[in-house]
Amino acid sequence: MKVFVVTGASSSGKTTLIEHLRERGFPVAHEVARRILAEGALHPRKNPAAFQEETVRRQLTEEEALRAQGGEIGFLDRGLYDIAAFCKHFNVQNPPAALERGADYGAAFILESLPQFEHDGVRIESGTEEATHIKNLIVDEYKKRGVPCVRVPLLPPAERAEFVLQWAHGNRSIENTEEIRRMA
Repeated sequence: MKVFVVTGASSSGKTTLIEHLRERGFPVAHEVARRILAEGALHPRKNPAAFQEETVRRQLTEEEALRAQGGEIGFLDRGLYDIAAFCKHFNVQNPPAALERGADYGAAFILESLPQFEHDGVRIESGTEEATHIKNLIVDEYKKRGVPCVRVPLLPPAERAEFVLQWAHGNRSIENTEEIRRMA
């Protein structure tokens, strides 16, 4: 299975896009860090090293489970290298060793941010500025490891899903919004 990562700044529509892909029948894995935050036992601002260690552990389990589902392609709501970026952001001195083992991703789809940052009670970022800083760290981490980064324009969710699917299936020539809208 070729695995693709859906990533970007917080409040950019990643989870919504993942749901659209799931509804279209593609295997997906939801964001691990959100689940850990919702559980309330760990928080990256209180104990960043422990939080990132647990996130890596669960991320590896999620990725293994996704690949076990079979199929041609699957999608992750954030990937292993997102965690590396968060380690940098929170100055984790000894990031989990598993981050250096590498991951096999077909590409990282970098979602353009939505016009309004939404505080949802789980997000850790203070707002757009911090979210953009983290997004830039994320892009750097994927590029540093040779993962193709594909910019996904700000479009309605169904059109974003179509863009991602066209690219994942080999149509790398999508150039503009009108072409995407014709395909959706």
